[in-house]
Amino acid sequence: MNDMSDRIVWVSAGSGVVSPKNLRRVQSEGLETSYRWDLPDRFLSLQVGYTTSSSRKISADFPGDPTVAKQLVYMPQQTLAVSATGTLGIGAAIVKEVGGSLGYSYSGYRYLTEDNTESLPAHGLVNVGIRSRLTLSQLAIWIKLEVNNIFNEEYQVMLGYPMPLRSFRVTVSLEY
Repeated sequence: MNDMSDRIVWVSAGSGVVSPKNLRRVQSEGLETSYRWDLPDRFLSLQVGYTTSSSRKISADFPGDPTVAKQLVYMPQQTLAVSATGTLGIGAAIVKEVGGSLGYSYSGYRYLTEDNTESLPAHGLVNVGIRSRLTLSQLAIWIKLEVNNIFNEEYQVMLGYPMPLRSFRVTVSLEY
């Protein structure tokens, strides 16, 4: 358990505007766990991580303050990440390696108001990627294609700030 003094948080100050606020005392506690399993040569790797946390205001700003003992805004109490990656070595003349990844991340609901009466819903995202390593003489070329938020989940981590829907990324890297 952690006791903090003078923690700054961002709170709503109107439509789409946030303002810093000093909380005299906050108490936080939680549990974070992760596990990773690899086959030899990282042919297949599985990883899972889970966090549960509680961060609560424990000082009153005035007598009868309804925000005492409430979860801080925009802090999910649960998160989960699960991923699988695979790599296959290929001894071909140019293509040396191919691989892929699949990941799922979950974030629990987040309170919007200091008295915990309103919240943003929980959301889960799925991301996938493929990659390949090519070689030409002394030059290594990495090509990677990623699709993030593959199921086009609409979500927000702060009210009024929607996050990207499905997005694509192509990366080409050179090593010499």
